[in-house]
Amino acid sequence: MESPAGRRPRRAGTTEAVQPPGTGHVSRTIARWSVLLIAAAVALLALELLLDGNVVGLGATDPVTTMLAAVALLGGASIAMTTDRHAELGVLLALVAVAWTAPLVEGDARLGELTRSAAAVAAGFLIPLVATVGIRSGVGAFSRSVVRRMTIVNLCAASIIIGATALVRDPLLDPDCWRNCSANSFLLGSLPSAARVLEAVFLGYAFIASGAALWIALRVARAASRTGSGDGSVLVTASAAAATIAGAVLLAVEASGPPSDPTALVYRIPFLATAVLLMLLAAAAAIVAARERRRLAALARFSDDLRQTPRPGLLEADLRRVLGDRRLRVLFPTGEPGRFVDPSGAAVPPPDPTSSTTELRRPGGTIAVVEHGTRPATVGVLERQIGASARIAVDNERIRALILAELAALRESRARIVETGDTARRAIERDLHDRAQQSLLAALFELGLVRARASECGDVELESRAREVMTRVDGIIAQLRELAHGIFPMVLDDVGIEAAVEHLAESSDVPLEVHADLPDRVPRVVERAVYAVVRRAVECANATVGAIDVTLERSGDDVRVRIRPAPRCDLTGARDRVGAVGGSMVVSEDRMEVVIPCG
Repeated sequence: MESPAGRRPRRAGTTEAVQPPGTGHVSRTIARWSVLLIAAAVALLALELLLDGNVVGLGATDPVTTMLAAVALLGGASIAMTTDRHAELGVLLALVAVAWTAPLVEGDARLGELTRSAAAVAAGFLIPLVATVGIRSGVGAFSRSVVRRMTIVNLCAASIIIGATALVRDPLLDPDCWRNCSANSFLLGSLPSAARVLEAVFLGYAFIASGAALWIALRVARAASRTGSGDGSVLVTASAAAATIAGAVLLAVEASGPPSDPTALVYRIPFLATAVLLMLLAAAAAIVAARERRRLAALARFSDDLRQTPRPGLLEADLRRVLGDRRLRVLFPTGEPGRFVDPSGAAVPPPDPTSSTTELRRPGGTIAVVEHGTRPATVGVLERQIGASARIAVDNERIRALILAELAALRESRARIVETGDTARRAIERDLHDRAQQSLLAALFELGLVRARASECGDVELESRAREVMTRVDGIIAQLRELAHGIFPMVLDDVGIEAAVEHLAESSDVPLEVHADLPDRVPRVVERAVYAVVRRAVECANATVGAIDVTLERSGDDVRVRIRPAPRCDLTGARDRVGAVGGSMVVSEDRMEVVIPCG
């Protein structure tokens, strides 16, 4: 997939394919639900063993809480598996349910040795699996590659310790055995000292995993508060961290030796805390999955609405609302490499290479790039949901944005042309004042000397001729002085539009009543446009007859000019100047109203 700039954009965090579900997707779905069925079978076996009353273990001291936690984990897993995004979370919760109920299977001496040995190994993975849930839910604060590496390190470390322990621990020679003092089908050689060292190492690993889970939860919470993410990952990571810590404490209590009274508070409190936190973890996963399902449904409705009744200019706002991402941006390629505009037509920087993006394409190329401000809730799904018909509406949004960009560029070009003209005019005015006018004054002075000399010599004809030339030069100087004064008086730039209009009223032959309410000065280009409008109205009134009422006021970010009566002459020049600064002019029967934005 090529980007508008001719290269594939980097997508941090999520780069799932966007093809329709195929055989591989079906196989993964079957495998996930198979894991859930196996977990449910283990939970049912544990329930049956509890009902028989022959189980040795902490779970048997409070069977109701034990099974409630198992049912909650299976329920959360089944809900999470109904969404593609959280299916992996559902598998992990199902495995946590297996590890949670495995001690009950291990503690029933009536079962076969291999079954009990496998249950003993599975029980050891409770803390690693819960910590993995927290790690895998930390994509909002870490990249996927970092999360993947942390997951591999966590599970590999736990597997090595648990596997090595199973190979050297002989339950018959373990003075602290309790649930299982006979079964270990994986024993290769009895090494009690090594087994104790490995058990101590695993206890240390458990507390390290607890600290890492807590750190990840804090990072996710900080990232969510910074970005405004509402995908619920904070709930999952926080409950996973708490459950990991409780599990580590429970492991430390069990490692202190076989309990003389399993119902003692020193054992029951960590066990009940772990059970309750596992229930909270399952509930958090269910909430997150339910939110995802609602989000997908909202996205499907949005796609239908976009196809049937598109709302021009609101694509970005609607996507932010549907995806719950307040920092989401929609960028439209202009056709030039690396140049994009937003829905309003304003030029914007290209997508951040470290952010997650979704490209919406048509056969002609990319029509829009969605830059996600937070971890995307529906990566891949977004592109699949925006079907061919809806993409026509998105393409129309792109065309609208490009037209707005062209209009903005045209307006800026007009403003630059006007500013260039004003600059050139001011340069001519300075040249007329500093050069031509001064030269004429010098010539007028010399003519005065000639006239005086002719008067002394009695040359009446020369004196008369000199007087006539001096009169002509005087008129030329007056005209040059008026021309050098320019369209805009100096008071306009020095003091402001109110003083300039008052100055115009004083010099006008037509009565001019000015009502000005401008608390602060407005930009210079706006002042010039307003003055040009009022000056043109005065010129029109000079050509006809009547008084002029001028009102200047500030309305929000705009300057409003009302002139009564409406001028009846050619207003093309004034209209062009107003349009060059993004303003508008409306002429009615009795008045003219001009609105110019100051932003």
